[in-house]
Amino acid sequence: MPASLPRSPFHRAILAGLRFHLGESVPLSSPGLRRRLLAVVASALLVAPASARAEGKRVAVVIGVGSHAKLDADLALPGATGTAAQLSLALDQHGGYDQVLPLIDAVATRTAIEDLLLRTLPPQLGAEDTLLVYFVGHGVGGDFGEPYLLPYDVDPDDVQATAISVESLSSSLRNALPVGNLVVVTDAVHDMRMGDLVLMGPNAKSWPDITEEFFSLSACSPKQMPKDTPFGQLVTDGLSGAADTSGDGTVSANELHRFVLDHMGEAKAHPAESGSYNPELVVARVTQGPQDFAAYAEPEHNARPRRIAGLAIAGVGLGVLGGGLAFYFDGISIQSQVRDDEQIEARYRRDLQWSKIMYGASAVPLVAGGTLMVWPSPSGAAIGWSTTF
Repeated sequence: MPASLPRSPFHRAILAGLRFHLGESVPLSSPGLRRRLLAVVASALLVAPASARAEGKRVAVVIGVGSHAKLDADLALPGATGTAAQLSLALDQHGGYDQVLPLIDAVATRTAIEDLLLRTLPPQLGAEDTLLVYFVGHGVGGDFGEPYLLPYDVDPDDVQATAISVESLSSSLRNALPVGNLVVVTDAVHDMRMGDLVLMGPNAKSWPDITEEFFSLSACSPKQMPKDTPFGQLVTDGLSGAADTSGDGTVSANELHRFVLDHMGEAKAHPAESGSYNPELVVARVTQGPQDFAAYAEPEHNARPRRIAGLAIAGVGLGVLGGGLAFYFDGISIQSQVRDDEQIEARYRRDLQWSKIMYGASAVPLVAGGTLMVWPSPSGAAIGWSTTF
């Protein structure tokens, strides 16, 4: 007697499907059919759960702190509020997120942020899900390795007790979150001061790996202090579909990073990334593509030389020789070629100071009637001279 076929609801559905495709006349007890049935069942058991895991649920927490209850008004970041609101709307409408939870200004207190991330969300998320956390606002401590995020109710007289420690938050998230995919994006480095503290918060490399797939992106690299950048707008556009260069309807971690990096323009800031993530990690499932956005201007500095220096030798007055050194520095161009150099800001400031001195030194023979001729060379150096007429 052949073994009886399973009769669970799942298997009855499979059998019904087989009868539909094969016809009622086919005997379901035949060995050949049983083998085909087992193959279908095995395929359903193995493939369907894997597909479900690949999709999962997408949840975003968007934190924007443009003002603070206890900080001076001149430390306000009005753009932060708008950026957070715009990103929240974009993720909901175009980024494929199932739930977008904005915490903006007075709502973004330390208690509210920690409650949402550590207590409210964990029971609602699973290993297949993706959580994106975006923060735009002030931070401190990034310049000496102890970064904090400043919530709305931070007390400037007791920052350590009232701000959010990146180290502590990372540890708590690691223990509380069941998600397999975590994306953290921060724009928390601004060229301002709060008393003796420079407002340099965490960058991408400040965050340790928290989940199995962890992707961190920040508006700038370590040691950089940009005043204003289009980072927030670029992240919003990128997650809305502008970064989908492959045209597959998704934005990967790698696509988002490259998109933001390539379109920062003359902001003198270089977005950084970090984390143990697959570059193909899907950070947004979009309904738009690059064609739906206004064309982004390509950076013009890539074709320009990194450095041009010239030696000016001139005849001044009664044949007396005078000398000066002319110097040309293109900070943007040199940065474009050393994006991974964490000391780029220091190099830029140092060279910019020297350029003023060198321009001044070369002015003497030039004003005296000489002409300076400079030729760029493949090495980025040049030689020139000045003669009298």
